[in-house]
Amino acid sequence: MSSPHVRRRWGPCKERVRPYREALCVTAVSTARCADVRRAALPVTAVLAALAAALTPLPAAAAPSAHGHVSAAVVTGRVADQDGHGLAGVRVVFSDDEGGLSTFFRIFGCVISSVASLGLAPPDASLCGPAAVSTRTGQDGSFRLVLPAGSPVAGKGVHHLLLTGRSPGAHLAPATTARDLAYRGGRLLLGTTRLWQPRVTVRHSDGQTSITITPMQGTKEKRTSPIIGTDNGEAWHLKLDDSGTATVDDRVLETGTRAVEAFATSDHTRYTSWQSPLGSTGTPTSRGAGCSTYLVDGTLAPFARCSFTDGRLGTALDLSGAFKATPKNACTSSCAQPNTLVIDLKDIRLMKAVIWRGCRCQTPELSLDGVTWTRWPGASVSGGDEAVVTGPPLPARYVRVSGDVFIFWDLRELSIWTDALLPPPLGAVTGATPACRYAGTGAAGCAISSASGLRGTAATLSNSASTSTPPIISNTAPILHASA
Repeated sequence: MSSPHVRRRWGPCKERVRPYREALCVTAVSTARCADVRRAALPVTAVLAALAAALTPLPAAAAPSAHGHVSAAVVTGRVADQDGHGLAGVRVVFSDDEGGLSTFFRIFGCVISSVASLGLAPPDASLCGPAAVSTRTGQDGSFRLVLPAGSPVAGKGVHHLLLTGRSPGAHLAPATTARDLAYRGGRLLLGTTRLWQPRVTVRHSDGQTSITITPMQGTKEKRTSPIIGTDNGEAWHLKLDDSGTATVDDRVLETGTRAVEAFATSDHTRYTSWQSPLGSTGTPTSRGAGCSTYLVDGTLAPFARCSFTDGRLGTALDLSGAFKATPKNACTSSCAQPNTLVIDLKDIRLMKAVIWRGCRCQTPELSLDGVTWTRWPGASVSGGDEAVVTGPPLPARYVRVSGDVFIFWDLRELSIWTDALLPPPLGAVTGATPACRYAGTGAAGCAISSASGLRGTAATLSNSASTSTPPIISNTAPILHASA
């Protein structure tokens, strides 16, 4: 094919080309079409940019005025710790009080205005401007925020200041301060706002742990301070006195405990302290044990996985999770025991304590075989929704707790602390106390010596009596109670 033929065939091409360059000529023709596509995409680009501006807090250093001849408002202040020392690197966010439908309609209006202008006009600052601006404090703790004129964050009304400090360590949340204020426009001098980064003292003595959190001066501390679990949930709630001290049983700080934090308020300011690490005091016998509940016919049905002994001390199943986790046909409206949980310790142990978290439970019941039950004699309950139960060291393999309402959606953890069962002393004498009538071994010297002893009949241990534990009958039946 000759060169003239090529020129006639590719009329739009102005240059002399050879046949193998036809593709290049086609590309040259497509350039004009690409320009049309770019012009058509301008509105889409403008909409995306406007949405990003409306939804993202604008960094203070990059916060220009919406109109060059209008000065932007400025917010200045300083951040210090509870002792007045300036804090560097604190994140500061200043935002308006807009939310819900107002935010939706504002963003919708921003999109419509951007489409209507075909991206040829600057976005309307009142619709597309930022609702929040942010920065970090300098070395002396000072900060400066520029509010773009005409933007929502520069409007008059209720605004919020949020300070977030630096994490005190791995997996520990930083201190935060949230402050509500009335903004009237123009320049705003906030003065000094504090972050609560308290010193925490932990002391152990005689099975008790005292935790002291240095109070935030000039504020009203909330008397409840949560202990944080490794699951990031609230594992326990301390009751602080005026000095910021609370004392709990050592076993409350079981494995799964991670940190402690506190809260305080002052006028329109809310303080959350940084998290301080807490060590654990050990693992309960029940950790990882299986659990069961009762079906309508009274038989015991195991959970496929027991969420109440897994060490997630701050996590509750809630209602939907509870119904998914409970065995099939268990805990229906006609269920005989909809509020009962049974823990199998797999071996006979001497009881020391039972701790529940998130349950208005009754005094625990004990059993050696899972059939005959009795309330833990002499046990005392300290607490309410979170409680520590202690009592005499009676032998038990099964522990049962019951509540007044459907306990499985609020109960976070059931922890059972025990000691190993030791052989009773030779020459033990049968007593007539409730502990002796319960079964086996008690303060009166009752001993396990036969299958009848497991059913609640005390037996006297002689020099020739066997001290071995009889086989445990694990077949369950409708609930029975030992006679008083």
